[in-house]
Amino acid sequence: MNTEMEIGDKIRDIEDGDCYYEGIVVELIPLKYKITNIVWSGKIDTSMNGQVIQPKWWQLELIQNEY
Repeated sequence: MNTEMEIGDKIRDIEDGDCYYEGIVVELIPLKYKITNIVWSGKIDTSMNGQVIQPKWWQLELIQNEY
């Protein structure tokens, strides 16, 4: 788990390469993030958007800003 995360960072909580949660870090200890999308095999699921959760899967990564 990356300890260099900051509140407001965009992250992916990854199960495997094509299934993951995306969100914005809202708390560091314990790490919690607000879900912005869930991706299941390339399909976007918005049913949990806005919910704040702790990491669920095995790998976290920062999403680089796209500008």
